[in-house]
Amino acid sequence: MLTGREPFVDFLDFLTKHDAYIFPKCTALHLDASCEHVEPHQLEALAAAFPNVTKLHVRNMLSDAILQRLLPAEDNTENTSSLLWPKLASVSFSWNEGNSIFYDQLFNLAEARYSFKHPLTSLGFICSNNQMVDEDMLQLLREYVTVSRLKE
Repeated sequence: MLTGREPFVDFLDFLTKHDAYIFPKCTALHLDASCEHVEPHQLEALAAAFPNVTKLHVRNMLSDAILQRLLPAEDNTENTSSLLWPKLASVSFSWNEGNSIFYDQLFNLAEARYSFKHPLTSLGFICSNNQMVDEDMLQLLREYVTVSRLKE
């Protein structure tokens, strides 16, 4: 588990500079950082260091940054080699009701993984009980993946 902005950023910088470190037995990552931005090369270094991740749990502001990088590039929708963590089956995020395209991003992620023949089996989200979630929008996601609300 990587918690906190500074330890997370320091670890990313370390992996970027020392690409020989690989952790093939690690299949689950839990990232919890108040970090709004992750450079593409940093996330690629993280994915290279942990190539066999099947479960990814991302919390706090980092959710948006990681979700953005998990989406395939618009001009690269046919290239599966651009897919981070091809073995990824389960992913969970902190819900971001402030992000007006969050539903679309989740749908695009599930759809792209399905199209690339590396489908997600489950997608979870964490949000407070008083936060509104549009169940109709989530129903679209359920065509591709099991969707569940996780406890904080």
